[in-house]
Amino acid sequence: MSKKKITFALVALLAALCFAAHFFAPDLFDDVMHSPRDAYTILTGSAPEPQKAEPQQITEYRLLPPVPVSQYSRHYIPNRSGLRKHAMYVNFLRRSYYVYTPRPVQDRGNAAAVILLHESRRDGVSMGDMWRQAADRHHLKLVAPDGRFGGWVYKDNRRFIRRLIKKLRNDPQVDPDRIYIVGHAHGGVMAITMGAEFSDDIAAVGTHAGMIDDQRHLPIIAAAPRKIPYCLLTGTENARFPLAQVRWTAETLAHHGHSTVMIEIYGHNEWYYTLADWFNETLLQCMMYATRPTGGDENRQ
Repeated sequence: MSKKKITFALVALLAALCFAAHFFAPDLFDDVMHSPRDAYTILTGSAPEPQKAEPQQITEYRLLPPVPVSQYSRHYIPNRSGLRKHAMYVNFLRRSYYVYTPRPVQDRGNAAAVILLHESRRDGVSMGDMWRQAADRHHLKLVAPDGRFGGWVYKDNRRFIRRLIKKLRNDPQVDPDRIYIVGHAHGGVMAITMGAEFSDDIAAVGTHAGMIDDQRHLPIIAAAPRKIPYCLLTGTENARFPLAQVRWTAETLAHHGHSTVMIEIYGHNEWYYTLADWFNETLLQCMMYATRPTGGDENRQ
């Protein structure tokens, strides 16, 4: 084969690879080359510049659960009713997510949206199922993605979350200034970091049993371009997400300028599903109050 044919074949192959990359992962190159908070650089030691902000005070509440822990049901099977499965390609991988859109949102639009991150070893159906009642009450659009391999390793999932946020911001049914992200357990760990990194597009963050569990993510918290509210709900008897670690997380967020609310549920452990609707309503009211036009959203430019 002549040198010209070999060169032509290599150029054609390179062009095909570039086309495929832009088709399956249209934000890949922009992410790597232009984002100062790119996961790869952060997790390999090149931290972004901290954004100066006045430290905030933590607002604390202590609540009794409406049902004691002894009456929790430890059996839960997700119900997919009303959830529509979608998929997109991110970095050449097919990623799935579930969407729930109440009829009033379909008819009128301008709805708040909530991105829901499940705990490890479950999928988006579990969170979409648990939030369906709140979505019907408050006319919310829900997006519940599946974590890669059932979990939320940061470097494996951040571009997926970024794409979902972009999709919601361009959705005519959604108010782009009212996009929230909520996570349970390890989904809460991911939500805390994603909220900081993409704070220009996220209104507030809510977690049930979430905390900062990786010191390498602290530069992301410090570099958040907008200081958004955080609502951290946790049980006092949670062995996997200890109260002291969640409190340190709240203190860290507040130190870096994020308005932070910590809600302690007396006697509660990690089990989410028995009282999920009550937890969700508590978090939702906290986030909506923190971002009300007269107070909590003064950082939005």
